[in-house]
Amino acid sequence: MTIIGFVWYWNSQDRSVNPNPNYEQTIKELEQQNDSLLAINQGLQEQIAEQLEKQEGIKEELKKRNKDLEQLKYRKSEKIRAIGNYDNDELYRFFAEFKTDSLHHSE
Repeated sequence: MTIIGFVWYWNSQDRSVNPNPNYEQTIKELEQQNDSLLAINQGLQEQIAEQLEKQEGIKEELKKRNKDLEQLKYRKSEKIRAIGNYDNDELYRFFAEFKTDSLHHSE
């Protein structure tokens, strides 16, 4: 019986009455805020795209530099191997070409 009474009361309420008397004004304000947020979002999307483009450029530069470093390491190891294969006379000639500056060592 209580349930039937509740259903009858709920159906008898006038739902056409708007709880917010400024309903249309509120809708307009919310639409303006939504448009403003969409414009801000568009600007942020453009900034994200620019940052992603910069990131790709940085990644490419990093790959290039890593490749250069690997080439330098390879050349260094080749030189070390070559020096390691020198005999005594070749080692003497190799190190005889080095010049040292003794002025800085006397201080």
